[in-house]
Amino acid sequence: MLPTVTAFVVVGLLFSLGLWQLQRHTWRQQWLAERNARIDLPPASIAEVLAEPGAFADRRAVARGRFLAAESIVVQQRVEGREASVEVLTPLALSAPAEAPLLLVKRGFVPAARLEAFLAEDLEREPADVELEGLVLPLAVQPIIPGSASERRRDWQRFAPARPGAVAALQAQISRPLAPVWLESTAGAPDELPEGGITRPTSPVDHVSYALFWFGMAALAAAHWVGFGFHRGRETERARLAAPPIGNGEQGDET
Repeated sequence: MLPTVTAFVVVGLLFSLGLWQLQRHTWRQQWLAERNARIDLPPASIAEVLAEPGAFADRRAVARGRFLAAESIVVQQRVEGREASVEVLTPLALSAPAEAPLLLVKRGFVPAARLEAFLAEDLEREPADVELEGLVLPLAVQPIIPGSASERRRDWQRFAPARPGAVAALQAQISRPLAPVWLESTAGAPDELPEGGITRPTSPVDHVSYALFWFGMAALAAAHWVGFGFHRGRETERARLAAPPIGNGEQGDET
């Protein structure tokens, strides 16, 4: 009785895990569809975004202003294909609204071998207003005095916009307050640096594969239980056949 109860519990638990993964898959697909639908909406103005930052997350926006090239940082060294690249982040001084905070812009990737030349050209370029479009993402700004850092870092190993500590360290070396959002720039011309582009959301987990795994484990457990039942049945039958018949013992001679 106990093996049967245990088998039912195990099979039921494994099957439930498979169903849960399918539910997670459905939820994840809906979530991805909603985020991609927001990205595909017409771009908003940066003034609208700054007026209500939380309402425009995962939306595209258009901003106009001047890049503060001297305050650029390079982060997240990575390998794209065979060429090592770094990510360039630069604050944008907005043309409007008046007295707006700086907008941090993820401009894209530059091959590591061409980084110094790109940054030098960026500094030498005549300051001029640029108009760019990008994806609005939250930035965990902190109550930090701008420019309060004793030493400025240009090269960062990583930058996590959702981590208050990382954002605070960046704010402390920037000349003016940062907006509570940042912009991931869309792709520019094919031969233009940095190589920008919006990152479309994707699922970090293959829920269907996990569901198939748990369903497979449930089927394996059920097959094991059935095999165990057949084995017990055969053992019981062998024991029955090997036992002497009841009441068939030899009787003594009558005198």
